[in-house]
Amino acid sequence: MQYPSIDILKNEVSYDEKTGIFTRLKTHPKLKYKVGDVTGVLTPAGYLQISIKNKIYLAHRLAWLYVYGVVPSKNIDHIDGIKTNNSITNLRELHQKHNVENIKKAKTSNKLGVLGVSVQNKGSGLKPYRSRIVVDGKEIHLGTFEKIEDAKKAYLIAKRKYHYGCTI
Repeated sequence: MQYPSIDILKNEVSYDEKTGIFTRLKTHPKLKYKVGDVTGVLTPAGYLQISIKNKIYLAHRLAWLYVYGVVPSKNIDHIDGIKTNNSITNLRELHQKHNVENIKKAKTSNKLGVLGVSVQNKGSGLKPYRSRIVVDGKEIHLGTFEKIEDAKKAYLIAKRKYHYGCTI
């Protein structure tokens, strides 16, 4: 994707590094925005996107360009997991592999809603909770546990050890 030059970007919007908020520097009656308007629209995935010269860009990537003067060559990760928090201290450049390691919530298919923990088969004679983690595409069994809290703790310890992108 072709990004705007840093000059075009800074001519169209202002960016507050602390808040991560972009505001318009020009009035555009046809698009119904004025100087000083906060800009950005949520994508279905929950990220902010901004139109610059009739092209749409993700706000976190524009923030990186605005501050560092270069288009990021890798993924931009929101360290706190909040997709709308585009303050520059909350953004970091990561390879996709490490970006997915920063997941903080279990997938909706996880009935327990606990990251890295699942329920053992009933009647198996085993402890009810199983903890596991995937590292470099390989699943590592972390143990079975009587209490869900212990299974979660085992997962978090492993996540902090094996996942470079982990911030929890």
